[in-house]
Amino acid sequence: MSKETFQVGCKINLCLKIVGRRKDGYHIIETVFYPLKKPYDTLVITQKPLTDDVTEGITVECNSKEVDLKDNTLTKAYNIFKEITGFAPPLHIELTKNIPIGSGLGGASADAACLIKYLYAKKNKLPYGAITPKDRIRLQKLAVLVGADVPFFIVDTLSYAEGVGEMLHPFELDDHKGNYVLLICPPIHISTAWAFKKLSEKISMILGVNENELENSKKIEKIASFSLTNGTELCINLLNAEKHKNSSFQKELESLYARQDDLYQRAAKDPTRSSSWQNDLERPVFDEYPILKEYKEKLLSFSPDMALMSGSGSSLFALFNDKAKAERAEKYFLEQKDMKVYLSAF
Repeated sequence: MSKETFQVGCKINLCLKIVGRRKDGYHIIETVFYPLKKPYDTLVITQKPLTDDVTEGITVECNSKEVDLKDNTLTKAYNIFKEITGFAPPLHIELTKNIPIGSGLGGASADAACLIKYLYAKKNKLPYGAITPKDRIRLQKLAVLVGADVPFFIVDTLSYAEGVGEMLHPFELDDHKGNYVLLICPPIHISTAWAFKKLSEKISMILGVNENELENSKKIEKIASFSLTNGTELCINLLNAEKHKNSSFQKELESLYARQDDLYQRAAKDPTRSSSWQNDLERPVFDEYPILKEYKEKLLSFSPDMALMSGSGSSLFALFNDKAKAERAEKYFLEQKDMKVYLSAF
């Protein structure tokens, strides 16, 4: 039997903007993914010997009772890889979950990407992680069938992402030495599907339209994406402009899109010093869990360059250019009950 051990890190979203929704229910986003080495999950993958009775299949054991051992991202990744490539060696995986579930850090997606890269390596008799650029694109297309965040973990480098998160544009920061990221993980589990549903409900309420209208109009959905950050009155005017085809408001709408997109593109080049970052899911999540808003305000009290909720929460992070400030914030949050805290160089 062949046994290998992998430590699988997580991600934070340096921003998250919702710009639409597909017919299959997935939201269209713009985000910047940043990989973190901790917290990490541990996967021990054992390739079982082939016998007359065992020729393929996967079994999973896990230290967390929250993971369904028969139906999870690992079993899904295995079955999709088998369906597309025909390669399906018999495997047993021991999964140790350290990345908090329901934290917005993409732990389950990272686990799935690890397995996809493992299967690719075994199929092609290559070292783990040795992926040709052409095959990397193929694996990303396969990975998105498992989940929206999984393609990022195939690349696993700082990336601007579009679509449902699968259209990745890796980039490098010119100068970010001496910066630190403080990640805090409260003992709160938030479902990603729940967070997006709450966002849709919030937008529907603010703009006075029902969810069917949001689903049936890309323009209305895009207008709605500004409602949480650009003022309700302006967005209602833009919505009415779209409904009634008012030309003056149409021009204002186009101008607003251009300004926002330009700001976002410029901000993507320098996330450590941008004041424009936002997470559209913060408002609905904070409404339901006000303690998370309090934690963010406390993070901001230590004067970081920025502080934000990651993904759909519940984790939050702050970027610091002063290590002493970061360590003071770390000390405070380590004293909070059941809080998991991680400080890393950025």
